[in-house]
Amino acid sequence: MRRLARLWFIAFTVLRFGLDEVALQSFRQPWVRLLVRIVTVGRDLQAPRGERLRQALERLGPIFVKFGQVLSTRRDLVPQDLADELARLQDRVPPFPAAQSASLVERALGRPLDAIFERFDAEPVASASIAQVHFARLRSDLPGRSGGAYAGREVAVKVLRPGMQAAIERDLDLLHTLARAKAAGPSRLVHSIGRIGHLTTRTGIVVLVTDCYEQPEALGRAVAALRMGGHDVIVFHIVDPAETQLPGDLPATFEDAESGALLPLRPGELRDKYATLITAHHAALQERFTSAGADYVRLDTSEPLDRALHAYL
Repeated sequence: MRRLARLWFIAFTVLRFGLDEVALQSFRQPWVRLLVRIVTVGRDLQAPRGERLRQALERLGPIFVKFGQVLSTRRDLVPQDLADELARLQDRVPPFPAAQSASLVERALGRPLDAIFERFDAEPVASASIAQVHFARLRSDLPGRSGGAYAGREVAVKVLRPGMQAAIERDLDLLHTLARAKAAGPSRLVHSIGRIGHLTTRTGIVVLVTDCYEQPEALGRAVAALRMGGHDVIVFHIVDPAETQLPGDLPATFEDAESGALLPLRPGELRDKYATLITAHHAALQERFTSAGADYVRLDTSEPLDRALHAYL
C-alpha cells in the first residue's frame, strides 16, 4: 500500500509541475504540439520548464535530487536551460537546524558533543541533498588507543539529514519493485510487425528500419509470422558506434549513499563486459532474423548510408 501511495504521489508531482509538458516540448511534430496544448489545459505552467523540473525533483526527495544533480553535469544530453537550473541542486539545499544536527551526532556516537569535540561548528560548511558537513576539532584527551592517535585533530563531520535513510530505502524499495515487474505484453515494435501481417492483404516486401532493442526471440517470431504470410522481409539494423564501443576512459569513484563505501568504476573493465553482452545480443538478432528467412543488414551510423545500401544491394 505504501508503494502504491508513493507512486500516486510521484504521478501527482509530475502533473503538478508539468513535467509531462517538459518532456513533450522537445518534439516538433504538429500532433505532439497539439497534445501539449491539450494536457496543459487548466494548469498554471507559467514558470520556466527548468525551474519546474528542479522544484519537482526537490519535492520528490533525495533519490530524485541526486538524479537531477547527475543530469546537470551532462550538458551533452540536457538542454542548456535545464542543465543550468538543475545545477542549482548542487548548492542551494538549505541546511537543517544546528541543534538537530548536534543531536543526531550525539545519538550516533552515544556521548555528548563536548565529550568528543573541543569545537563543533554549528554552521555547516556545506549542505547537500543527503547530508551536511560541519567542521570540528577532536578533544586532545580522547581516551583509548584510537583516541590518542586522532586526539586534537581537525575533522569534518558528515551528518545524514533527518529521515533521509528511511526515505532512500523507501524509494530504492520502490525501484526494486518496478525493476521486477514484467512487461504486460509484446513491445511496440513486435506489436507493429504483427499489425503489418494482419493488415496487408497482398504479399510484398516488408522493410524494417530499427535499432532492435527488443528481445531477439520476440522479434524473430514476429518476422517468422510475416514470412509465413508470404512476405519478403529486410531488416536494417541501425547501430551507433557508441552503443558498441562505450566511449569514455576516465575512471570514476562513486560513494554508496547508505554505507559511505567508495565504489571505483574502471571503464576498461566495464567496456569489456559490455562489449561481450552487446556482441552476443547482435549475434542473437542476426541468427533469429536469418533463421526466420529474412535479410539482415547492419547499418553503422558512422558510414554513409548510400555506401551501406550499395554494399547490400
